[in-house]
Amino acid sequence: MINLLAAEFTRLRSRRIVIIWLIGLLVAVAGFQVLAGFVVRQPTASEIATARHQLQQAQADYTAHHDADVKQCEEDNPGQADACDYPPPTLNDYLRTPETFAATADAGLTVSTVFTALIFLVIGASMIGAEYGSGAIANWLSFIPDRNRVYVSKITVVALAAAVIGAAAAALTLTTTALLVKINSGTVDHVGDLAAAGARGLIVVVVATAGGFALALVSRHTIAALGVVVGYLVADFVLNIVMASLDAVQKIKPWLPDKNAQAVIEHGISYQDQVTRVTADGTTYDTVTRHLSFGHGLVYLLVVLAIAVAASLLVFRRRDIG
Repeated sequence: MINLLAAEFTRLRSRRIVIIWLIGLLVAVAGFQVLAGFVVRQPTASEIATARHQLQQAQADYTAHHDADVKQCEEDNPGQADACDYPPPTLNDYLRTPETFAATADAGLTVSTVFTALIFLVIGASMIGAEYGSGAIANWLSFIPDRNRVYVSKITVVALAAAVIGAAAAALTLTTTALLVKINSGTVDHVGDLAAAGARGLIVVVVATAGGFALALVSRHTIAALGVVVGYLVADFVLNIVMASLDAVQKIKPWLPDKNAQAVIEHGISYQDQVTRVTADGTTYDTVTRHLSFGHGLVYLLVVLAIAVAASLLVFRRRDIG
């Protein structure tokens, strides 16, 4: 089995499409870090000077009009005097505040996880799809007729590669973001929580990879996996429109793949539903906050993984390959 895994790894590494997609992933991670460099940057001397000038003008305006504004507000809103007063302006009101390490790194991890998942969905699909298209799979099975071993070796290699690259992308994101924050005199904190989020993101990456592999294997075409992704994006767009007018459709939110993937990465998420109520005064709309737990998302993804692997293995074992 080790020799078979080594052979599959060599085939994966030698495919030019894999190198191209990995370069794309590196560009995406690097592009985010360029943006991160701007948002964590400390205000320049020129920005501080401009903010101080704006503050002086605002303080003069506050001094000149505050009492009159409060008095007029109290006259217009009897019994709400506490809501009429407002504090004097401060420098922070006119000065850009650098983003924290936690917020920036969290966004970066989301970018690296999503891109890695999508890229390896395509790689997983193209690996087996290309073998069906070229007939290489038939030739391979003539040397190794045990289809179970062949299937396990192929999906294991591509899933391990996805996990390793995903971990490397997450580590690179955390490291470079921390470096940028340190250079700008910021504080690097919540590293443990962010590392855990990166690790949870690998679950999403592996499931997406296996899903792409399974779809291409069952359909014999790489394009089928891409078609499912595009189809889901279109369906999701339509569902969002329908949900805005039909409350009942909102019940499917906990069963959408993207919501469950997000729940796994973020260790649980909250989302909002709009509930329509008919009262004596007419129709009203209430916003209800609901929670999707990490456990729900994890079980959902594991079930998807199990179905994808079981179904594609069954097809692979029974299909005639000529």
